[in-house]
Formats: sequence, structure tokens, C-alpha cells
Amino acid sequence: MNSNENSRAYVLSVLTGDTLLVRYSDHPQKYGVILLPVSCAPQLSIFLNSSINDPFALESLNFLRNHIENKRVLIGPPSQSYTGPRVFTHQTLGALPVSI
Repeated sequence: MNSNENSRAYVLSVLTGDTLLVRYSDHPQKYGVILLPVSCAPQLSIFLNSSINDPFALESLNFLRNHIENKRVLIGPPSQSYTGPRVFTHQTLGALPVSI
């Protein structure tokens, strides 16, 4: 994907209330993780090293799953201001590139 182009993808799974696992339409064997930059979803306890979820963590996850999972999406160019990790390690798929 050129840095100035949009890309189409299929949402395979919602990992958290603000993170998606996608398969790109132009390269069916290419997977990626998309962080939704306009949301800051409540975190699940597995990411907080705690036994208590943030308030509404499951509700935000289920809302996103009901509305976007198994659907095609259009992904814009990556944000240049993102300074977080560029690779997400998935249990089954291994290292995946992160897009914002």
C-alpha cells in the first residue's frame, strides 16, 4: 500500500474496543492490525494486569464486533504522528504490521 493511498480490507476480528485484525483485499495473504485513532476504548483486564475490566470494556468490544466484524472497510493512509509500536504479535499469525 502506497503511503498516500486508501486500501480495502476485510475485518476478521475485533481484538479490543479500538483494535481490528484485518485481511487486505488487494493481497489476500496479507494481514494487519488497525488501531482506531479517534477512539480510546475501555481496556479489558487482560491488558491491564488486573482482574477487573475498565467500566464498559465488554460493551465497547461487543458493540464494535456487532457493527464491523466480517465486513469490508476502507483504510486511509497511515498517520504520520503515531509513535507507538509498528508490529503486533498475534498468537496464530505471528508478527503483523500496525496501521493507524
